[in-house]
Amino acid sequence: MSDDKSTHVLSIRLSSVLLDSLRQQAKVDGRSLSGEVVSLVKERLAGLSSSPPRPFKITGSLEHLEVPGSHAEFRSARAVASAQLLCGRTKKRSGT
Repeated sequence: MSDDKSTHVLSIRLSSVLLDSLRQQAKVDGRSLSGEVVSLVKERLAGLSSSPPRPFKITGSLEHLEVPGSHAEFRSARAVASAQLLCGRTKKRSGT
């Protein structure tokens, strides 16, 4: 690990099986358990900095729509669509 003085402690909950696997991998790599976790996190985060994967094209009856660029964009669009559906459903009930 580095000599960085601004490190922090993080507690995580792991299953016994996952913890045993992590310990075995740390031993193979010649690292402490903490060092192995830091290595895995750095490896994973380094993969995120590369260009994002291209979104799949929508097919079928929805192919005229665009694929959301992020999960946040998807959730926002879903909230709007849900509100519109609920609004339409409320109007139908009040009209009967």
